[in-house]
Amino acid sequence: MLGSALLSVTLPVTLAAPMLVAVAGPAESAPAVPSRLPADDAFQQDCLKAHNAYRAWHGVPPLRTSPKIAEVAQLWAQRLVETRSFEHSPPAEHRRRGVSPALDRWLEAVGDSQYGENMSSFGSAMPGRVGSCADAVKGWYGEISVYDHDAPDTIENARKAGHFSQVVWKSSTQLGCGRATVTDSGWLKTYIVCNYSPAGNRPGEFRSNVPRRGTAPFRGTEGSR
Repeated sequence: MLGSALLSVTLPVTLAAPMLVAVAGPAESAPAVPSRLPADDAFQQDCLKAHNAYRAWHGVPPLRTSPKIAEVAQLWAQRLVETRSFEHSPPAEHRRRGVSPALDRWLEAVGDSQYGENMSSFGSAMPGRVGSCADAVKGWYGEISVYDHDAPDTIENARKAGHFSQVVWKSSTQLGCGRATVTDSGWLKTYIVCNYSPAGNRPGEFRSNVPRRGTAPFRGTEGSR
């Protein structure tokens, strides 16, 4: 089942996305059944609430949801399902059309924009047990345990704790998330993608954008749509 029985694995890329996988599942084989599972308002608010709760611990302003960014995130989550892949969306210099319909839909939505990006993948043997955004954000924030506040602007920090730093990145103001699922060989797999604007994890800016936990709380209005 999904929940406490989860393993967290960090993929070996610069800003790798943790994959959360349930420890048990059926051995029988079944055809993959994709579901786009539109990222509805309740899902967006779940993502927003989870992010802003952690940001408050670091005294940074709350995020606000962006329908445009949410559309981009949703399309990328759907591409992950359709391609059975788990890779970050390409930066502007590596974007090209004609590779696949799923990629073309994403390219049309994203345009020339550059967003920060966190991703998670969940697997469950329990029918209908879809991974939540709160679970994904909790996993990303958990990288605080390996974040070095004394030497913030290092490649090692970005590699090991890039999800955490993006969640609390002070200069990021907007958030949009997407979720898609697929049933494959008896497993229900959930892909969650969150995009951020302006993008975080900028070299040389970690010290000013990732305050220590326990920093005086932000005094202002809470994030909203």
